[in-house]
Amino acid sequence: MKEPFPDHIVLIALFLALILVFSLIFSTRPASHQLQPTIQWREMPESDSNGMRI
Repeated sequence: MKEPFPDHIVLIALFLALILVFSLIFSTRPASHQLQPTIQWREMPESDSNGMRI
């Protein structure tokens, strides 16, 4: 049977895997100046002070 890996090797492998995951996430995320608003707000017309008419 094979010898198990030493603890420090397993910890280094986990750390490198985390670094790889975070680097992939942040490299594919668009920059903040490139983000477009997903909801297009339109200007509401000026309403009367009388309230809503039916």
